[in-house]
Amino acid sequence: PSLEHVIVATNEAKKAPFINLDKLLATDSSKLKADSFKRPDPDDVLLLLLTGGTTAMPKLIPHTHNDFICSKRAVGPNRGFNRDTVSLIVVPVGHNAPLGGVMLCVIHGGAVVLLDSTRIEDIAAAIQREKVTEVFLVPTQIIDLLNFPDLKKYDLSSLKAIYTGGSRCPPEVVKGAMEKLGCQVVNAFGSGEGVHITTSLGDPVEVVANTVGKPCCDIDEIKIVNDYG
Repeated sequence: PSLEHVIVATNEAKKAPFINLDKLLATDSSKLKADSFKRPDPDDVLLLLLTGGTTAMPKLIPHTHNDFICSKRAVGPNRGFNRDTVSLIVVPVGHNAPLGGVMLCVIHGGAVVLLDSTRIEDIAAAIQREKVTEVFLVPTQIIDLLNFPDLKKYDLSSLKAIYTGGSRCPPEVVKGAMEKLGCQVVNAFGSGEGVHITTSLGDPVEVVANTVGKPCCDIDEIKIVNDYG
């Protein structure tokens, strides 16, 4: 009942509460009232994050400005984000990990490259063309990249790190990426609800290959349980 506006990216926004995105972008900002630019409350909902429902029914997860920015500030150092970072996004940007990559560049500096293809040759070409320094890949994509027969035709020397998650990454895949691609791997475990656990750049190979590291945020509380609690 508190919903006041719905912004849509089509020409079908005919009446309130629907607002056409193109019309909104074409608005002359000089004619808007000053109170149109009120600073949002940090505890207001920033976004509703989609979850695919791998562990439960699909749902929307509300994130506030505070919690989303807090987690990305904490994750950034583990992934070495700075103004020289060029981050390649090859998975749907509406999900947690790729959206996090975009926000990391906003908060810590760096550039984002969005690729609308998951073909390995397109990924390799984008890394070469854009001088990508880090990319998020799910484990199956890393395997495809390692087995890509034309891999040597591409210059991937700019790539410093692969950030991986979404499912368990086998130790041999982590080690294979480090050896064959000459880059580091950041192994991660997280949830759409907000807890992030990752290894860090510079961690020993055995740590990256066999663990998902440590909690990124010092206010996270982690408890490991078994069938007996």
